[in-house]
Amino acid sequence: MPPIPNHIPQASPYWPYYTEQERRNILDHPIEDATIEITLIRSLIAGFLCTTSTRPITDPDLSLQSLYAVSVASSTIANLIKYQREYQHTHPKYEKELEAAYHRARIKLGIYRQMYEAGFAVPDDLPPGTLDPLPPDPPYIPPTTITP
Repeated sequence: MPPIPNHIPQASPYWPYYTEQERRNILDHPIEDATIEITLIRSLIAGFLCTTSTRPITDPDLSLQSLYAVSVASSTIANLIKYQREYQHTHPKYEKELEAAYHRARIKLGIYRQMYEAGFAVPDDLPPGTLDPLPPDPPYIPPTTITP
């Protein structure tokens, strides 16, 4: 499998799941148009949903993982649409300011930490502590066990 090109914004975690022809199509597609990858991710989601509608997932853990995977894929589609819209409509004069604002937002919202934990590359110039893991959530106590 060819490596994911770093200079192509369309390349995503879904790269390994595309056929060789689909990869060539993405690489030959204009860099400012993410339509082809949006369509491919939608087809992956549709194929998954068709499979699970005929053979439902009975394992609760696998069901949650599947729901998470579809959610991430849907979020990726939304980000690609946002990227494409901004690429086509943003005045070049503001590109550096927008990227700096996105960078600050990703730090503040913990996006870089999530990316790092998932194994994705993150910028080298992050403030100390940005990638530190969050403390574990407190244990869940059902409401019926709480006494006044």
